[in-house]
Amino acid sequence: MKNQFAYVAGLWCTPIAVVVLFAGMWLLGGLIPPPSPSLSPADTVAMYVANPSGIKLTGMLTIFTAALLAPLTAIISVLMRRSEGTNAPLALTQIVAGVMTIGPFILTGLCWVVGAFRPERDAQSVMLINDLAWISLEMVTPPAIVQVAAIGLCILGDRSAAPAFPRWLGFFNFWVSLLFLPGLLVGFFLRGPFAWNGLLSFWVAAGAYGGWVLTMFVMCLKAVKRPDLD
Repeated sequence: MKNQFAYVAGLWCTPIAVVVLFAGMWLLGGLIPPPSPSLSPADTVAMYVANPSGIKLTGMLTIFTAALLAPLTAIISVLMRRSEGTNAPLALTQIVAGVMTIGPFILTGLCWVVGAFRPERDAQSVMLINDLAWISLEMVTPPAIVQVAAIGLCILGDRSAAPAFPRWLGFFNFWVSLLFLPGLLVGFFLRGPFAWNGLLSFWVAAGAYGGWVLTMFVMCLKAVKRPDLD
């Protein structure tokens, strides 16, 4: 593709974003595994008081992650538009939903910074900020579901002689969209697999998102390096 360097450089922001996000949450913030939503207000405050700098740095890096994911979203839409043609409704849907998917990372990062900024706040206020951080991160899944479903529809509907993506990637995107669904339920559970620290809502969904991001990075990188695509 023309201007291949710009595409490749933009795509390499993706693995950096994944490493920054998960390493920050785990090593700096101590937020992996996530704190239980059933923590008392006093225990929630204690978590922020014990590591204010680490949590603030994690929040900052989470916001940085959102910016680094933007090039992948844009490049996916460029490749989808090649398949769809001039109007490209699925490519437009993907990029709008992709921007909406990035938003919760920004809100969550801000909440972690605010929670650690004044840990002397009353316990109920800190707990509210913490609840907003985790529920925002995991419950706002419909944009991500729409994003990956649009990609899947575009790939499976591509009948061109040289499609940008293989058909299996379309089915992969549909499976990922299903794995995002449990996140919708985190507002109803304090314990169990659907709580924000649970097997389905966090671990499966986080694994699916990380796997999706890295898979799309690799497949887009292959596509932009192909001489038959322009």
